Amino acid sequence: MPPGSPGARRTRALWRERGARLALLAAGIWGLTPLLEKLAIAHTAPINPPLVPLASTIDVSLLRFPVVVRRPQRLLTQARRAGRGLLLVGLISGSAPVFGFTALRLGIAGYVTALFTLRIVFVMLWSVLLLGERPSRWARS
Repeated sequence: MPPGSPGARRTRALWRERGARLALLAAGIWGLTPLLEKLAIAHTAPINPPLVPLASTIDVSLLRFPVVVRRPQRLLTQARRAGRGLLLVGLISGSAPVFGFTALRLGIAGYVTALFTLRIVFVMLWSVLLLGERPSRWARS
């Protein structure tokens, strides 16, 4: 890409945006994590795919715990308001990693991780079906 081309200018603009830099960093880390997770699964004896998401969920929960409980009253109010929806989110969020980590154990990490990107399609589908959202391109039609 020549230095003065529109593509080069867009790339430089991307690096100037803090949010874009953090998103690229997160994508890079997330690109590495399935490989490390597959190694972690392989090193459990006997092989136990659900153990890895359990450990990572506990780690993340411990890191987030102080932030969440800064205002306990607010937390209780929010949990009551969310009700069964919060339980459903927990059930879905808990079961998806178990399926994903089992897929990592059984399949080639690159293939399985590439299939995980289909979640973007499912996010769009679920947002239309469950939330009634319409992508702006569809709204014009």
